Order: sequence, then structure tokens, then C-alpha cells
Amino acid sequence: MRMGSARSILVALLASLAACAQPTTPQVQGPLALEVQELCTRCIEVLRCDGAERRTVYVMDEKGALAQIATIWDYFADFFRPKTEDLRTVTVYELGADGATVQSRAGDLDVRIDVWNRRIELPDSVVDQKSGNWLGKDGVAIGQCTVLPRGPDRELAKTLENAP
Repeated sequence: MRMGSARSILVALLASLAACAQPTTPQVQGPLALEVQELCTRCIEVLRCDGAERRTVYVMDEKGALAQIATIWDYFADFFRPKTEDLRTVTVYELGADGATVQSRAGDLDVRIDVWNRRIELPDSVVDQKSGNWLGKDGVAIGQCTVLPRGPDRELAKTLENAP
């Protein structure tokens, strides 16, 4: 009887773990127009979004020390349950018509990267990673976004940070 109850408990435990697990691949799969590394702790991601009436640069900061430690756990946990979201701090720069003059700046805002649906939820808008479409919170198209490559992204972030 003891062996039978131990097996029952083991089967119940495994069944409950299996029920909690999600599929290992995101609902929306690549290729992606905007590749943002959700597990990179030292990455600064710079989104440049251009529309008919707006030019905005979103600078996602690298993660803090505690978030970097948590990312180590994310790598281990990814084996059992894939990461579905990432939270980052962002600074938003509204640019002038010339695309270089900073008209306004807002920092310490939150951005949510929805890994499952491949969306970047910014403080004032949403970007579809699959297409690069830049949408207002109401779903109306604003323009198109690109992620700057490594190197030029840090240079632009520094330039914007030091702009008057």
C-alpha cells in the first residue's frame, strides 16, 4: 500500500507541474523586425521611432544589480517555464523635426517587453516586434520603429543624455 500511495503522489506532482508549464516557444515567432534581448542584463536597447508627426527615441537602460541576479534565475527557470515578459526602465526623448534636437526628455519610466506576443509596451505607445509598427495605446498607427545596432546605440544614448 505504501508503494502505491507514493506512486500516486508522484504522478499527481508531475501532472500538476506539467499543467503549469507553458509551451516553449512564443505565440508569435520570428523573424522579428525588432530584436530586443530580454535576457541580456548589460544591453542598452535604443528604439528609434519615426512617424508623420513625431520622432521619438526610447533608451532602455541596462538592468540593475538585483535584476541581473534575477536574470541568472531566468536562465535556469527557462528550462521549465519560458520567460514571458521583461521589465526595463526607459528614458523617452522627443526629437525635433530635424531628428537631432531634443525637445523633451522623460526618464525613469517603465517598459514591458511581452515576449509571448512580441510587443514592446512603452509608456505612451506599443511597438509590434514582428513588423516594427509603432502604435498609440488606442491602436492607431503612429509610424515605424527600428532598433539601433550595438555601438551606435550607446553613442546615440550618450549624445541624447548630454543634449541641452
